[in-house]
Amino acid sequence: MEKTIFFLVRLPKISITIFFLCCVLAAIIYPGSQKEIIGYKSNIYSFTHNFLSELGSLKTNTDEKKSINYSRR
Repeated sequence: MEKTIFFLVRLPKISITIFFLCCVLAAIIYPGSQKEIIGYKSNIYSFTHNFLSELGSLKTNTDEKKSINYSRR
């Protein structure tokens, strides 16, 4: 019974919390973007002008790389 409660209640709560924290962290380190179509330029992530999927990209639409290096050395 405890396994069922863990997989149906606790694990989804933990997963949603981790997803939310990762999105907040990605929004904090997002270098900004430029949208020429609407005349928008920013140095930070904007919930009203950027898509959530842009947080996972390694390059923004200004081709500026993120400040964190993901390459293996």
